[in-house]
Amino acid sequence: MSRKGTSVERQITEMMSGYTEIDTDYKKLDAQNAARENGAKTSHEIAGSVKITQSATYEKYKLVYMELGHFARAEGLGNDLMRAINPDSVQAYLDQKLSEGLTNNTLQGICSAINKLDDIMNNVDGGRRDWSGIVQECRDYARSNAPDTATEVRRYENPTAVIDAIGDEKCKLAAEIQYATGLRVSDVHFFRINPDDTLSIVSKAGYRDPHYKIPDNLMDRLKEFAAGKDRYTLINYNHYAYELKKACNAVGENYTGTHAWRHTYAYESYHRHRAEGMSHDEARAAVSKELFHERLDVVDRYIGL
Repeated sequence: MSRKGTSVERQITEMMSGYTEIDTDYKKLDAQNAARENGAKTSHEIAGSVKITQSATYEKYKLVYMELGHFARAEGLGNDLMRAINPDSVQAYLDQKLSEGLTNNTLQGICSAINKLDDIMNNVDGGRRDWSGIVQECRDYARSNAPDTATEVRRYENPTAVIDAIGDEKCKLAAEIQYATGLRVSDVHFFRINPDDTLSIVSKAGYRDPHYKIPDNLMDRLKEFAAGKDRYTLINYNHYAYELKKACNAVGENYTGTHAWRHTYAYESYHRHRAEGMSHDEARAAVSKELFHERLDVVDRYIGL
């Protein structure tokens, strides 16, 4: 059945309908034992056999799945979420969540939801999806790198010191580009370099700029690394986050994820616009445009208002 024009919420609701047993006589233990009898061996296989039995869990998981669905559509993967949600889009979505500086507990909750989704989708079409390995990598990384508590101030107090302390030159360049532009980490991971020395940006948030300009000195260094290639992967996300956290520790900064560069850029850009004579609302609007955000309340969180 074609899902063209079908809303994300409707598709997610339909997916989950066959994997939900709320206010019924359904027993988790019976489902687990049945799974073992049918050959399930791994914890993921056994846990995946258990349907959702609590309304609170249902609502929480549904919100995660809807966010993933909108993310996949913004990536241009199509309207049919049974196809658009796949290992690649799951990996990209989890990378994006890691970049937002969320707490470990929040990330573990997202991982729990995503870990169930492959079984939910397999139940719909008899598929053999399994992204448990991707989810486990995210869990492990979050335990080691994500903050335990939410941090009110996300920006760096001394961003140049953090950059100077980064030992890996590619990671240093990625940090400099983020600091100079406010781009997300997903936009400095892989580059499409145009002949006119601009970048083709396809943002995780759905924004597209076919000729995005970065400072000339940063473009020159990027081209040196790319060595003539017009498509180039600059960094591995996990290694970049590791190097950034190590640099923060070295200079006494609080590490809150790669998204801290976006907060730092927004804060400094807002105050620069104000110093140049813009009103409060004009400066907020300018930063909103620079960050590819339409909602000023999101910008307010970035600049700490």
